Amino acid sequence: MNDFSSIIKKLMNLKGFKKPGQLWHWWGVNKSTFYTWKDRESIPFEQLISLAKEKKISLHWLFWNEGPPMRECLDDQHHLITDQQISEVVRILSKKGVE
Repeated sequence: MNDFSSIIKKLMNLKGFKKPGQLWHWWGVNKSTFYTWKDRESIPFEQLISLAKEKKISLHWLFWNEGPPMRECLDDQHHLITDQQISEVVRILSKKGVE
């Protein structure tokens, strides 16, 4: 799985952003929250999953470097994650102490 910095670089490259401010603005998070995550190398799974769902970004690509970056590029062999699966992933990660 990618670390926070790798995920940020991937998202910036995907969108063609040159500055982190472009990313946190597009993402809809405030500057201090973004830099707290960055400084702590803390992966905000729930927020990234919500972003991926909203912007149609493949979680397989974002976290594991598998497949195309955008969900509309996926073929019938790939499954989209459901809200119930998102909740379960967040619950499991929270139990393990992952933010």
